[in-house]
Amino acid sequence: MLHRFLLAGFVALLASFPATAQVAPTAAVPPALAAVPVTTPQYDSAYYAWQAGDYPAALQRFERMLTGPKASDVLEPIALVTGELYLTTELSADGSQPRWSRDSKTAAFTSVTGPARIIHFVSLAGEAPRETGVVSGFGVVFSPAKDEAAYLAVTETPELAAARAAMDQAIKVQDFQIANRARGDVTRLEAANSRVRVRDLATGTDRDVATPGLSTVSLAYGRDGTLYLLGNANDVTRRDVYSLAGTAPKQLTDTPRIKTFVGATGTHLIYNDSGLVRVKNLATGDVQQFPATGATLSADGSTLAYVAPAGKDTVLNVYTIASGQTVIAKQTPFALANPALSADGKRVAFQMMPREDWEVYVVENDGTGETRVTRDPQDDLLPAFIGNDRLLVKKGEGRHRRSYLYHIATANESRLFHNNTVRTVSPEYAWALSPDGSKVLIEADRDGNTISPEHGLYVTDLGKRVTAAQLLDRIRSQAAGEKDLRARGMQMFAAIAPRVRPIVADISSDRIYTYSKVLFQMDTRQVTKPGNLKAIEYFVALLKSWGYEPDVQWFEPRPGLLAANVVATLKGTKFPQKIHVMSAHFDTVERAPGSDDDGTGVTALLEAARVMAGHPQPATIQFAFLTGEETGGLGAREFVRRAKADSSAQLVGVLNNDMGGWMEDGRYDDTIRYASDYLRDVEHAAAIQFSKLITYDARYYRGTDAGTFYDAYGPIVSGIGGYPILASPHYHETHDVLETISPHLIAEIARTSVASIILMAQQPELPKTTS
Repeated sequence: MLHRFLLAGFVALLASFPATAQVAPTAAVPPALAAVPVTTPQYDSAYYAWQAGDYPAALQRFERMLTGPKASDVLEPIALVTGELYLTTELSADGSQPRWSRDSKTAAFTSVTGPARIIHFVSLAGEAPRETGVVSGFGVVFSPAKDEAAYLAVTETPELAAARAAMDQAIKVQDFQIANRARGDVTRLEAANSRVRVRDLATGTDRDVATPGLSTVSLAYGRDGTLYLLGNANDVTRRDVYSLAGTAPKQLTDTPRIKTFVGATGTHLIYNDSGLVRVKNLATGDVQQFPATGATLSADGSTLAYVAPAGKDTVLNVYTIASGQTVIAKQTPFALANPALSADGKRVAFQMMPREDWEVYVVENDGTGETRVTRDPQDDLLPAFIGNDRLLVKKGEGRHRRSYLYHIATANESRLFHNNTVRTVSPEYAWALSPDGSKVLIEADRDGNTISPEHGLYVTDLGKRVTAAQLLDRIRSQAAGEKDLRARGMQMFAAIAPRVRPIVADISSDRIYTYSKVLFQMDTRQVTKPGNLKAIEYFVALLKSWGYEPDVQWFEPRPGLLAANVVATLKGTKFPQKIHVMSAHFDTVERAPGSDDDGTGVTALLEAARVMAGHPQPATIQFAFLTGEETGGLGAREFVRRAKADSSAQLVGVLNNDMGGWMEDGRYDDTIRYASDYLRDVEHAAAIQFSKLITYDARYYRGTDAGTFYDAYGPIVSGIGGYPILASPHYHETHDVLETISPHLIAEIARTSVASIILMAQQPELPKTTS
């Protein structure tokens, strides 16, 4: 599906060719550049058709190659371009907190039913997963030394139920301040009402561990199998580490602060304590401490790595537990984060930010042999070793992360997890590598539905690859789906396509650049800043020059603060009381000029309003420039309040565009973020027929202005945002500036949106759809 696979496909194809088809590395060529892809004309033809978004042609050519005499040579690269190379199995439609047993044969995860959390134990030792046990609880951890697991079981109380209800209600109405307070109450009450239980994996029996007088936040095992509790004696201002090895809990920490557990070796306890990492000798009680973040312990318990400040620099330190000696593995003026150690502690992977985005590097624990592993303009994050020569790395922002495998020596990458569709994205949220490196548990929205509270739980087997038959089935299914999508899209626009084309053809990337530059020169447009009012004045002047009579919706979100939306109306000729809205927010976070967030949506909206002026449609179209999205959706809430109060009109459809102007590479691609299945298909069709935009999709609207429209009107909402979702490293940063966005890409967004809103406005109501 997605172009992040494409280079991986080239590299995989190269590996399948004879040595004569490769470029021989020389001493002058860095290892990461040694394997230059050299491919066949047949594969090139299919690859570049895929790259251009011509999926029918690409899939037809891939099928021809897979049914030809050299199918085995192209199976791996085609699998990586179109989805997954390794076999993935769903363990549950609702699963989180994935964990592994020490022998890599048993997995555990947690599902939720109402207020109850259920831990599932699953055997992965055979050909198919087999559930071996179910218990009520959460926070499961496996012992690295014994065949047992520990977890917390909660006793429900009326007070806890009330706190949960308050949290759920606050989240529903997007009052995140109250939601965070209620979440704190839930955490406190769960800790006070939790008991520790230990399961024998061989017999499936459970026993209680007495922890009288303690509130338990979490559990952890040391390398020797000792069980530790993180909690307090009903004092929420502190959190301490207790050993549960004896007949009664033994408190091991004494400072009156919040601690977090890093690891334990049997001889030493390592924990974080208010910006310090502390290493305590359990025999003598002696403590060494260092200013640190990101502290991590190697699987064998020999080595600790952490990041620390050093004047104007940042250092990556490696501390040997046995000797108590520290080595500086890396010192740099750049930011460092998230070190990860190989199992034997001899290599360290880490994040470094040489420019605006995180990249991943590897260094030996003595500071020698530094290797840069990633080179992607989006953030590369959270490295984890698979053996000593490979890394599992995640890309992107937390709401659309994706996992990749890297060979450290060559820096060759391949996408690990996917849903094997052409269009639908698959955000990932959590990963757990098996101790033997053979499998990965992945928590994800494999169906692209980010709205349902459930996440699926999957296991990807790195020892099992897709077969030719499985890959052919995938490609044929993708081809059938793409054919159907395009056929339905052609039918949707058949009656109006001749009228749409000249309007979208008038869209100008030069004009979009001009709008973007003017907005950029206002600096931050945060709702309390002068740039916000300047933007309002600018929109009003432009809209008037195009013949509109803009409505400036002044309101007072808090005493003494005036804010306003700007709305331009193109009155309908047949159903004027039915309103379709195209919207974007023009405010920014305080620290950013917001050229992408959401200068992209605003400038596309301006150009849409310009080209639509003088082209009324049967239903009314409103172009809504909304304020205050970054401060709780203030403008969208005010817009909806007024629309609901107007009994003479009915809002029936909404397009809300937010970001999308940042280009990771040369492709014009973005994501349709929708609540309405119908509008999703309309926007795909509009992109295919009237623009160069390549569109993916995800059921996604929470936390945006689109969510406000959904809450008020139901599934009548769609819109365009970036691909990958929120992956721009400039998101909410000071460097979200003019030169990081493409006016040409924004023009394609505008073309897609204009064609979509014209089709929407042909009808007084949208077809009924799911939400």
